[in-house]
Amino acid sequence: MLVGFEKIKEINGNLSPEELKDKTLCLEKLIDIYNYAVKQNFGTTEEIFEDIYLHGIKNEFQIEALYYLILHDTDIREDSLERIMNFFLDNERQINNYFHEQMGIKITAQIIRRFHTSEQRLAFLPIIERIRSFIRKKDISHSVLSYSKVYLSLALYYIECRDEKYREYAQRCFLHYKNLSTPLAGTDKNLKNFQDERSFYITLGSMDEMKRYGKQVHANGDLERSGTYIFEEAMEQYRQSAIVSIEAKVGKIISSMNMKDDVLTQEQINNLFGKEIAEVIFYNLCTITIIGDCENCITRKDNATCKAVEESMEAKTEICPETMSKKGFQKKHISIA
Repeated sequence: MLVGFEKIKEINGNLSPEELKDKTLCLEKLIDIYNYAVKQNFGTTEEIFEDIYLHGIKNEFQIEALYYLILHDTDIREDSLERIMNFFLDNERQINNYFHEQMGIKITAQIIRRFHTSEQRLAFLPIIERIRSFIRKKDISHSVLSYSKVYLSLALYYIECRDEKYREYAQRCFLHYKNLSTPLAGTDKNLKNFQDERSFYITLGSMDEMKRYGKQVHANGDLERSGTYIFEEAMEQYRQSAIVSIEAKVGKIISSMNMKDDVLTQEQINNLFGKEIAEVIFYNLCTITIIGDCENCITRKDNATCKAVEESMEAKTEICPETMSKKGFQKKHISIA
């Protein structure tokens, strides 16, 4: 069935009557799979959406069929896509296992792409903003590559808005995508990723030319090189601004301690500082906890116990007991003295 869809997707222009018939049959089979999962007899994708609004997701067959319907049914109304996306954002408990989450990520990325190509693109900015805000705060350490694709979809959406404000958002989302997917470069990236990256750079270069000259004067190859350079410059600025922001917060903490005025508790320090490091620098791939020193810190140089504790903390790496189910997730003590 999915092979049939892939053949149809390769066709440019309008479908022939035979191809349209094949696509209709494939969509009907997806609806049949959904009906089997919920023991119902729905006839359209819109009826399936309504069922999800009313009764939620109960099994893997449902959510997988939903993903492929969103991927292949080009007749779904855009307001229905927006509504189903809001449903998932409002009902996070529906994503209650790893498979559901992977399908949910794919659904999110695909809906963003549908909005990206819409003639009413700007009308969907509120839901796009909800998605961006949601994943910024989410622990994504167990699905780095999957979430990188959501960031790529967001970057492509924002860059097509062709506005300076959204260009900033686009570059930040693209930076997240690049940082999350870089370790897998050459192993899990496919041709579509490279095409999307090229499209992003070309659009970024084109926006710069329009700003400078009021028209596009170069071919795509030159625009791609220009866009790449612009992005790399912006990327360095973002990194520097993140460091400056964190340094400012460290300064505030140290100042409050020196002045003995409104001294922050450890919990306040973590809320102010630890969460920002985790989000801004590590993209929520870890949690950062600022721990206090021992009461003998003033005499550390002369205290054997303090020395031993410090050395063991610097070297110690262990499995984090709170995330035993997350493969490779570790807790490491790092001295920032």
